[in-house]
Amino acid sequence: MQAFVAESERMQTPESGLAARRAAYERISRHSTPPRAEDVLMRDACVGAIDVRVYCPAEDQPAAGWPVLLYLHGGGWNMGNLDTHD
Repeated sequence: MQAFVAESERMQTPESGLAARRAAYERISRHSTPPRAEDVLMRDACVGAIDVRVYCPAEDQPAAGWPVLLYLHGGGWNMGNLDTHD
């Protein structure tokens, strides 16, 4: 955890504008996100005006369908996106 905090602090920006803070947040997220598992399929879609990302196991769907987890990230409606929370 100490290494994560130190690395996050290193990637921060002294600029106070929203665009600069978003860019710093995306750098931190990319740095700390592990590669996606090869046995997971991913697709992006749009539901109304909301971008969504759907993940499914790369195997045949069971007859009853897959269980579902809906994850809504925080961010105060101004930070984060599909890639920062991948």
